[in-house]
Amino acid sequence: MNPHKMSLPEVLDNFRARNVTFKLKDGTKRTIFVNEIEDEDDSQLEMIFMADDPKDDVFISQVVDAIPGSANFSLDIHQMPFCELKFVLKGQKVEFRRKDGAIKTFVVTNVLIKNPTKKNFTFVGNKKEDSIDSSDILGVKIIADK
Repeated sequence: MNPHKMSLPEVLDNFRARNVTFKLKDGTKRTIFVNEIEDEDDSQLEMIFMADDPKDDVFISQVVDAIPGSANFSLDIHQMPFCELKFVLKGQKVEFRRKDGAIKTFVVTNVLIKNPTKKNFTFVGNKKEDSIDSSDILGVKIIADK
């Protein structure tokens, strides 16, 4: 896919919050997990595919082609800080695998801090039954289709 020929909404839909393999102008390939995409509207000089570490960021001027990976991916929520959890999960359809083996799927509308000293959070959805405590969660997977 050529991100140069896409609108910003198309670029966001295809490349944000997933692994992307970039074919670069220097002939190399680089794969990063794209946390966010910023452009001129975000006070950047050009579009940037932002990785976990800024040294791994990819600038649109470097890109010849890009191949997005699947948007269905697992997260280790117990190792993530609150701000990252809220940023990554809010508005996403998420599959929670509970410790009892049950699976609960809903769109996360908010992430609340239950106990900041123990990294204990509550994930909230639109319905009353759509909430789950992080202490009950074994695994989390973001589902591409909302």
